[in-house]
Amino acid sequence: MFEGILSLNYNASMGTFDKVKKKVLKPLKNAGKTFVTDLHQSANEDRAEMKVKAKKKSVEFNNKVVDPMKKAASTFSEEVRKPVERHDDALEDFDQSEETVAVRRKTIFENPFFWVWLVVFFVTLLIVLFIRGTDYYSWDLAFSRFIQTAFAAPVFIKIAKVFSFIFDTPAFIAIAVVMTLFLLISQKNKKLGPVMLVGSGLYAAAHFVKKFVERPRPSADLINVLEVNSDMFRSFPSGHVVAAFMFLATLAMIIYFITKNKFLTFLLSALFAVIVVVVMLSRVIVGAHWLSDCLGGLLLGISMFMPYILLVNLYLKAYKSISKKFSK
Repeated sequence: MFEGILSLNYNASMGTFDKVKKKVLKPLKNAGKTFVTDLHQSANEDRAEMKVKAKKKSVEFNNKVVDPMKKAASTFSEEVRKPVERHDDALEDFDQSEETVAVRRKTIFENPFFWVWLVVFFVTLLIVLFIRGTDYYSWDLAFSRFIQTAFAAPVFIKIAKVFSFIFDTPAFIAIAVVMTLFLLISQKNKKLGPVMLVGSGLYAAAHFVKKFVERPRPSADLINVLEVNSDMFRSFPSGHVVAAFMFLATLAMIIYFITKNKFLTFLLSALFAVIVVVVMLSRVIVGAHWLSDCLGGLLLGISMFMPYILLVNLYLKAYKSISKKFSK
């Protein structure tokens, strides 16, 4: 009987435990599993989000800090190597100096501009040497008499005297100085002021040649002398022609540098060439020079102006380089 009671109590206890297990423990177990699963899932999502944020911050850090530092280091490295590279270039240039000079010499000799200048220079030199001691040539006398007869009208004589006055030393110097000051005042073209001054001033070389040759001027017993000069033994070359050519050629060059218009420069150069011819004829009309004096002045002007173009180009390059250094 006692055993039966125990058995009934045991069975009742187990039933109660099963009920508690089923209604309490199992739901708690399931809730615990769900909680842990949700916890793991939330942790995984947070970890993935943290990875995305960390990667984003890493990219931003690289862009803002690392890349600029790399660029700065690379630039610094290049700047450090530059002197060495320049030194190596200098050594290479030094080693190849003879070859470089030979190439430049070859380039100069292949330039037709150089040969034209060389021919003009030697022709001018020969004329200066051979004309010394010669008062005039027969064709000088014939040409002067022809021109003075053809242009004997008062209007031509007045025009000849006007051009003679314009390119006479005082008036010519005044014109050249005014043009130089005009260019120097100009903010854009002030670098061309010295070009005008030096180009016009080169006409002074004619006075040294005059002193060397000491050729007498035309006399009144040969032609009609309308202009009497105090320097009677300074006929060759014509200073008026040298002054006119140097001034007008320099002016044409300056106009080209300012406008960069080749067609306009060509038209003005043609006009200036006509003016130079008129000046040459005017000196013969007034009886101040022979034709050979005027041709000698033209050749002297050309032989000086051609190398002057090269000097002007070098000057403008140097001026541009210096201006850039001072503007920094």
